Amino acid sequence: MSSSDKIQFSIAVVAGVAAILTAINIWVSNLNIQQQKKQWEFSLKPVFKISYIQEFAGDKTGFVIENSNHVYHEMKDINFSLDGVKVDMVFDGIIDTGKVGEERVVVAKGLIITLLPGDDSYYEGYLQIVGKDSLGREFKVKSNAIKFKEKEIINDLELSRTYLKNI
Repeated sequence: MSSSDKIQFSIAVVAGVAAILTAINIWVSNLNIQQQKKQWEFSLKPVFKISYIQEFAGDKTGFVIENSNHVYHEMKDINFSLDGVKVDMVFDGIIDTGKVGEERVVVAKGLIITLLPGDDSYYEGYLQIVGKDSLGREFKVKSNAIKFKEKEIINDLELSRTYLKNI
């Protein structure tokens, strides 16, 4: 093997190694792109939590649902899993405790949903929200079990500050 053959062979080996390293680099880059795409799509899903619960006159219980990552979404349906409990009102709003001096004390703001149990029976069900995220994909979330007895919520301390689960 002459010196020019050795040089040509070493050039071929270097080119082969470079081609293999390029292929590995492209493969790793594609994996990173797929991971970033998944993270980006996940970050566009709204994340809901029950930020405040308050009982109102007329046996109504209000839940303030906060979109904690502040991502655009469109609500399609809000319901309770049992027929005995009615979703009375749904609106974006603020619950406050009045004023301290000239300043209003805001307790919670977000989507306010009021539930109205039909009678004094025991009810255990879930608050369910169906909507679309900013990419137009449908999402469904539900709360932990909400328990009513004699038209009053009995597990409000367990529910406060809990996240709604994807279903």
